[in-house]
Amino acid sequence: MTIFPRPAFSGSPTPGIDRFTSILFAIYVLVLPIGHTVALRNLAFFTLAGLTLWLALRGRIKPVFPLVWPWLIYTVVAAFSLTYAVDPAYSLGEIKTEIGYSFLLLVLAATWITNVERFTRLVWVLIAGNLFLVASSFYYAVPHLLQGTAFQVGALNIGVGKFSTYLVMIVPFIFAQIILMPKPSRTGKMLLALLVAANIMAVYFTGNRAGVISLIVEAALLSAMLLWRRPPNLSTPKILAAFMLAVLLLGSLSINQVANRAPDTPGIGDTITGDVRWGIWHDSLKNIAALPYSGGGFGRDAFKLLNPDYPKSYPYVSHAHNTLLNMGVQMGLPGIAVWLLLMVAVGRALWIPLATTRSWSGSTIYAVAGIVMLIGLLVKLQTDDFFNRDIALLFWLLVGALFSVHRSRR
Repeated sequence: MTIFPRPAFSGSPTPGIDRFTSILFAIYVLVLPIGHTVALRNLAFFTLAGLTLWLALRGRIKPVFPLVWPWLIYTVVAAFSLTYAVDPAYSLGEIKTEIGYSFLLLVLAATWITNVERFTRLVWVLIAGNLFLVASSFYYAVPHLLQGTAFQVGALNIGVGKFSTYLVMIVPFIFAQIILMPKPSRTGKMLLALLVAANIMAVYFTGNRAGVISLIVEAALLSAMLLWRRPPNLSTPKILAAFMLAVLLLGSLSINQVANRAPDTPGIGDTITGDVRWGIWHDSLKNIAALPYSGGGFGRDAFKLLNPDYPKSYPYVSHAHNTLLNMGVQMGLPGIAVWLLLMVAVGRALWIPLATTRSWSGSTIYAVAGIVMLIGLLVKLQTDDFFNRDIALLFWLLVGALFSVHRSRR
């Protein structure tokens, strides 16, 4: 006897439940990046989880569990970190949030967002939320632009680091929607293209240098993948022209952004060589060398726990500002290895739709967007570690949905 009996049919049990779960996902995705919305997002999250469990126990649906083995290995290493954690209670709470909730959301997305139509609905919700947040970014930035003052702004109550990371994740899916829109929908395509340009400007407004670099990498990768296997509705000149336009815009913004971060610095290079991150990375490597097989315990702020004097000089420094190094600070070399294993497993799952078919469809376009998002995010995480809480949850939701969309096409 299995825990979850085989369902009598696939997909949502009824159209009503399908609509209800779509609304819950929409609410969750819309409020997820915004601070002080925990109650609303938890209401949507636990309602989804409870409904899924109830229907599964009744044999109405069968939950999908993607990437089980990489996640299991990652969880075992994280759990083992409790035996040597500086603050076991903190690490246990982080395991619950960063592993427990993330994996559950991965399962929920893979169970309910099971085809291209449902994923497309999710993307439109993402675009609606993105439009609102980007508009709020312009609202905060325009007064500074008019006054000619230096600034770094996020959106609403979202900090510049997290907001720039969020934008890097969303832009590939806006591009995917432009490609998938029917050819007669020129107005819609133009509006989405303008939204991409607005996203680029919003990243510039954050003053986050890695955000602009990540977008350049995403533009290059997306162009290369589209040229490698060109969709029928895109010509090579169009792809190259869009890429050159993006690189020119992003390149000029990057130079201007670095100069504006420190207008009194003698040279642009000094804003890089004088960055506090070099010292943080050096001390992170020292932490890993001192505890190569253990670390300070699971949790992004393990760096602060191992280096308690740092916050005295740098109050806002609590982590290693590099996700790979931060995994090493938390769990030693095994932590770096298992996190890389998890990311490779994600990349492989996203690559399979492209490797198994020669034709372009909604699922393959979204797979391309997923790969571009993954690489752009990995680049972004080399100078900051925002792969936690809202950003990590959104990432695993998208990965779970993309996994199930491809699964439904086989």
